[in-house]
Amino acid sequence: MPGYVIWLNARLYEMKRLLKKTGSIYVHCDYHASHYIKVEMDKIFGNTNFVNEIIWTYGLGVVLKDPFQRNTIRSFSIQGLATTCSTSP
Repeated sequence: MPGYVIWLNARLYEMKRLLKKTGSIYVHCDYHASHYIKVEMDKIFGNTNFVNEIIWTYGLGVVLKDPFQRNTIRSFSIQGLATTCSTSP
């Protein structure tokens, strides 16, 4: 995991550099690295810029090998501004 965190850290710094001052970033990860990614993003973007977290598991009809298996999307903003995302049917 340490090698992955170093690899990710370099890319997150570059993403922050490329984002506009009003930009946001969304990172999709699984339960193995979720907490490591949160710590790195707090270091780079600042923990006050954390906007939201979406966690989901697979529903009915899916047999999981690990009952705690889940996916996560973490959202950070450059200036701590909350952003909204909408979809149309």
